[in-house]
Order: sequence, then C-alpha cells, then structure tokens
Amino acid sequence: VLTSSGAGAVCAFEDAGGGVNTPAFQANVSGQQTISQSTWTKVDYDTEIFDTDSMYDQTTNQRFTPTTAGKYMIGAQMLTTMGGKDWDTNDLAIYLNGSLYTKSRYQLESCQTQTSGMNVHAIIDFDGSSDYVEIYTWRYTSAGGNTPYVSAGTSSIFWGYKLIE
Repeated sequence: VLTSSGAGAVCAFEDAGGGVNTPAFQANVSGQQTISQSTWTKVDYDTEIFDTDSMYDQTTNQRFTPTTAGKYMIGAQMLTTMGGKDWDTNDLAIYLNGSLYTKSRYQLESCQTQTSGMNVHAIIDFDGSSDYVEIYTWRYTSAGGNTPYVSAGTSSIFWGYKLIE
C-alpha cells in the first residue's frame, strides 16, 4: 500500500497486513505416464517441488489435504501428446473428495500428432479436516491414434495455496 504523510512528504510502501498464502505446494510428474483410453486416470504428480506445511502426499495418493480451513486456489497443467488419427479429446480435471469438481477439455479433429498443454484451476473452499483434491485426465483417441501420455518435468505441475481472506 502506498501511503503519504501529506503534501510534500515522501511516499512510502507499507505492508497491507493481509497475511500469507500458506499452506502452499507444487508437485510435478517425474516420468512419462501413459493415459488409459476412455477412462479417468489419476495424474501421478509424484515429485514435490515445495510443500510449506507437509499437506501434499507425493508418495501414496498424490493429493492435497489442507488442515487449515478456508478458500484455496488449486490448479494443474499437463503437457500431453495428442492426435495421429481422426478424432482426439482430452480432459484435465480437479477431483474434490473423489468426485469431479471441474474440468477443461481440448479437442482435435483430423489432426496430426502434436504436443499440447492443458490447464485447469478453481477456487475451492476446504473444511480443514477431511477435504482433499487430486488431478485426473480422460482421453479418447479414435482407432489407430497414438498412445497418449503425460510428459514429465515442470511442464506438468499440480499446485495450490490458501487465499488471504
């Protein structure tokens, strides 16, 4: 916040006193992951980049379970192969407590093989005790298309942080 003591006084920046955006985490995919045809597949974000409060499970469930109630910005991006035949559809979704919460879709028709990036994000109100989020993808490739996969590294990430309220 920019403040001033009056005319002629030097302006100063001061802390707005809003708080901090924690808990927060970011994880990526350590190795190329094949996507199953016509079924929801959990994306294996198995490498933690950071986790301020140890609320991201990178080993067993690849899920974020914050123990501090409030609103959180949750997002994911995924780099994937697409195409190679007549029709290709890919969804990237946020699941809350095991159920679809929101998704994004990328669709190609009569396409050549290409690499494409997808993003999904939402503001979600967590209860601070049992709510959790995971990322899933769904894929349909017409007969003869390429075997789809999620690319490894920082091009495929899952992240979240608490909003200051």
